[in-house]
Amino acid sequence: MPHLSVQHLPTRGIAYLKSREENIDWPSIATIDLIDEHHELLAWGVEDAFDNNQHQLVIQFVRALGHALGIRGYNDLRVRLGRMAVHSAKAIGNSRDIARALITNEAWVYFFWSDYDKCLAALSEGLAAARAANDPILIGMGLRLTAQVAKERNNLEESKELLLEALNIFNNSDDDYQLAITNGTWGSLHRDLRKYKEAEASMREALRIASGLKNAEELQSVQCQKLTKILIELKRLPEAEEFNLKAENILVQLRRQVGVAYCKLNLARIAEQREDLSKALVYAKEAETLFVQFGDRREIAADLQRIQEKAAKLKSSAAPSKQA
Repeated sequence: MPHLSVQHLPTRGIAYLKSREENIDWPSIATIDLIDEHHELLAWGVEDAFDNNQHQLVIQFVRALGHALGIRGYNDLRVRLGRMAVHSAKAIGNSRDIARALITNEAWVYFFWSDYDKCLAALSEGLAAARAANDPILIGMGLRLTAQVAKERNNLEESKELLLEALNIFNNSDDDYQLAITNGTWGSLHRDLRKYKEAEASMREALRIASGLKNAEELQSVQCQKLTKILIELKRLPEAEEFNLKAENILVQLRRQVGVAYCKLNLARIAEQREDLSKALVYAKEAETLFVQFGDRREIAADLQRIQEKAAKLKSSAAPSKQA
């Protein structure tokens, strides 16, 4: 990143980031790398602009940084800067920017952290601001995230109603990024409803749209992982391996180790389906190592225990015949 003086960091930083991308909401891997390397400096720029009441710069800066910070896992920083953007938007009195800061930063991070009460509180305020601004895209994003909370709480019919409303909004918009995300979310809901044909069709449509978008590598990897999971359930293992490999290649490039952990977990599930429990254990242990280092061991615990128990039973049942 070019040398930026203390006085001009926010203004020049925004100009520099904008010059690199046509769509600042969806940064390229090169820009994500740049933000990764300089995130502390850039965060300081937001804080400096906030302290000096440069509210429009705070809003622009957080919009440019938020998605990239999430991709690289700086979620504590993302929610802190997001709060500054909310305060700046309120100081200006801009409902659209209030909604964007709440829905795309604060609510999203709380959802990622499984703090659903705080997520819903941010969404309630964000949706009210989005409706005041008459912004259908932000309304759709807020409805989709509300639907995801409902799904996590097993309120599947409520989730379906909210998602259908969001899907209708994005089908009538020109925002293909949000349409791809929502199709994938719709597919995940139908997977939970055991409507596998509709789930797979929606996930494939999401991947098709994402594959044609610029700087949508992470979105592609998410849809590949969704397809991997449903194909494992349907016992279509060669296809599952194909999509899992696509996801892992993207996630390695993005340096998203938690995402790679999910890919290792999928490989463990595939090997388990093939009753190759020794290989399943190897992949499960690799996934556990990554989750412990970068995520949460709870993500692997049930799978690891199940595979270990199967392996132990297989070993004990094979022992007598071996002695004989």
